[in-house]
Amino acid sequence: MISIGIDIAKEKFTACALEQGSKIIWNPFVVHLKKTKVEEFLNKLDSLNEEVKIVMEATGKYHLPILYELEDKGYFVSVVNPLKMKQFCRVLNFRKQKMII
Repeated sequence: MISIGIDIAKEKFTACALEQGSKIIWNPFVVHLKKTKVEEFLNKLDSLNEEVKIVMEATGKYHLPILYELEDKGYFVSVVNPLKMKQFCRVLNFRKQKMII
């Protein structure tokens, strides 16, 4: 199984992929929310030959277009409340790290 994490912003999203056992398949990369770029991302997802589960934060309305595209393609998508995720990470003693691009 492959886990895809998506962090969505107003005009772009950042995605990364991990294989079971925390092996990194895709290092974090940015996808701009333009039709051609999103289609490239969906084609990249389609090229994976394993079960894929996707997790993204609920970000107001910004996550909805990509959520609908992923669901239309038949992917399992879990939308997580950011506050609940922050509380969960705090309990597990995760530290917040910023990615520098």
